[in-house]
Amino acid sequence: MVGRPWLADGRVDLLHVIDDPLASVWSTGLAETSSRRYVENVRVDAQRVLAEQLARTGDPAAVEVDVHVVKGSRLPDIAILDFIDKHRVDLLVIATIARGGAPGVLVGNTAERLLPCLRCSLLAVKPNDFQCPVTLEAEHQELPSTTGFADK
Repeated sequence: MVGRPWLADGRVDLLHVIDDPLASVWSTGLAETSSRRYVENVRVDAQRVLAEQLARTGDPAAVEVDVHVVKGSRLPDIAILDFIDKHRVDLLVIATIARGGAPGVLVGNTAERLLPCLRCSLLAVKPNDFQCPVTLEAEHQELPSTTGFADK
C-alpha cells in the first residue's frame, strides 16, 4: 500500500463479539424465529455502529479492514481466542475501560483474562479521558541514597 509500508502484507480485522442474552436462558417463551431475529438485529446494529466508527478513522481506502461480528457467550474471551487462532492474528489491539480490579494497575478485565492464553502480541488502549489513579505519595520526596550511605 502506498504510504504504509508497514502494512504491505498485512490486514486489519475488526472484531466485535455480541452477547446473546437469550442463549443462557433455558426457555425464553419466544418462538425460535423471534429469537433468531433478535440476534440478527443485534448483529446488524453492531455492524452499523462499527461502520460508523470506522468511517471516522480517516481515509477508508488507505487500509483494507474486514469487519467481523460474531455471537459469543456471556464473556467474549472464547470467541476472541477462536478468532485469533482461525485468522492467525499477530497483534490483538483491545480497548479497555478498567471497570474492575485495581484501577490503573491492571490492563482491563477482558485483556487480563486473555493474556495467559494469547499466542500473539497484545496492545491495550485506554480511553482518551483515562486518568491513572496511581500517584506518588509525595511528589518531592527525597529518594534514598543508592550507596547506602547518607549523602552529605
